[in-house]
Amino acid sequence: DAVAFLGHVPDQALAGLISAASAFVMPSTGEGFGIVFQEAAALGVPVIAGNVDGSVDALADGAIGQLVDPDDRDALTDAIDAAISGAAPPIDTDALAAFAPPRFATHVDAILASLMTPAPASHQP
Repeated sequence: DAVAFLGHVPDQALAGLISAASAFVMPSTGEGFGIVFQEAAALGVPVIAGNVDGSVDALADGAIGQLVDPDDRDALTDAIDAAISGAAPPIDTDALAAFAPPRFATHVDAILASLMTPAPASHQP
């Protein structure tokens, strides 16, 4: 009674559905990055993810949501209970904002600029 499997959901309906959730839980073991974690966190929904894949980066090492061992049922259950009861750690909004388009673009630009700057000539005897 507490879980609904909706199948395909149109993009325009996603924010409303995610916002209505008590928690966003996807404790995967093979996620590449998981932008959906950040989308849920940006909507104020507590996020729970696995701690063994790209989810760690998407959640800024746990600043944006809870990271748990996806094979540890007790840890996963405890994280879900904390999220549903309102006891989940707060979302670090500054960490989340680092992934917002303007800050992310600035960060990427800085990395690209550093790669394009010629290395100083080495002085060999």
